[in-house]
Amino acid sequence: MKAFTLIEILVTILIFSFIVGGIYGVLNISKTNYDTNLISLNLQRQTRQGMSWLSREIRQARLSTIGIEEDGNNNDIITFNTLDATGIKYYVETTQLKREYPTGTVEIRANDIIALSFPARSAGSNLQKITLEASKTFFSGGNEHTLTFPLTEQVTVRNP
Repeated sequence: MKAFTLIEILVTILIFSFIVGGIYGVLNISKTNYDTNLISLNLQRQTRQGMSWLSREIRQARLSTIGIEEDGNNNDIITFNTLDATGIKYYVETTQLKREYPTGTVEIRANDIIALSFPARSAGSNLQKITLEASKTFFSGGNEHTLTFPLTEQVTVRNP
């Protein structure tokens, strides 16, 4: 009866170890990519959702009533009036896009939002530019990753 030698067994274990290590590496990279793509899609969804709410209401605003101020954290606060409502306010606080109307009633419109800005409009223009930026830090594959998603939209104010 013929048996395996110690060298043959060690070589087999070595080859098997390389195969298992390669499979583990591929699975680890795949999990990191999956996590990154999932977080990226969520950031995009949150940012687009917030932008949709904001741009829809700004389209109905009266151009002369749009007021923009800065909150001290490089985020803008916009306050405006529409035909139906007076004093609608949007701002970012604790990574959330918030809408306040009436005063004291706050609704969260999007999460993971870190910046909201409204670059100055040119005089006489009924176009308002809006920029929202979302960011998320997460751990995957033993490493920390940060994703950022900026979204800019130009809105035409319909009620000058």
